[in-house]
Amino acid sequence: MTTKIYSTTELRHQISHLAGPQQWAVAGRPAETYDGDAVVSILAQILDAAGPRWRGVQRLARQGAVELFLLLGAKGDYHELAVTVTRSARLSSVRMRDGRTSHAPRRTRILTTNRSGVWGFSDENPAPKSSGFLDYTIAWLAEANATVDDLIFTRHRIAETREYLRQAAQKAVCLTEQLEATHARQAELRAELSKLYAALSRHGLADPLHQDN
Repeated sequence: MTTKIYSTTELRHQISHLAGPQQWAVAGRPAETYDGDAVVSILAQILDAAGPRWRGVQRLARQGAVELFLLLGAKGDYHELAVTVTRSARLSSVRMRDGRTSHAPRRTRILTTNRSGVWGFSDENPAPKSSGFLDYTIAWLAEANATVDDLIFTRHRIAETREYLRQAAQKAVCLTEQLEATHARQAELRAELSKLYAALSRHGLADPLHQDN
């Protein structure tokens, strides 16, 4: 079964139903009420940062958490983002995978409140603390959008250059054909002149182009 992919506008509409007081219940325990507005606020900030070109899905996960999956890019070359927001309005995990570019391999980064699960960071590029997960995610989305903008611009320039070269090649072919036609016409004129000079010579007339003054 194919999963339907939604626009960020559609996802905004879907998460709006999570706003307001929400209840989460487990069998054998009393229902727990939590603030859906705070959860929606985090998801909305991520969707706003992503922008209209991203597509994705959202779903309810275990213990009242909400998972959001977003994609940006062409088939087989997506920027990927997966986040989990707990019912206590905490961004508990973020998985970011960069799309492929001509100058860099795909890179995966994982942020999680379980520090042993953090991936793709180093001493030179340390992972943010959990309080900075949202800001880091928004910054990554901006970087991903800029990368795609650069790729689109580059591809547009390549397409323009190819079209210019195609037109230049067509013009070169036309000029070559015109030049060949001119050379052929010159050859015909020389042949006609040779016939005329030969006729003049047979009648004892001088070549008008070589008469002495």
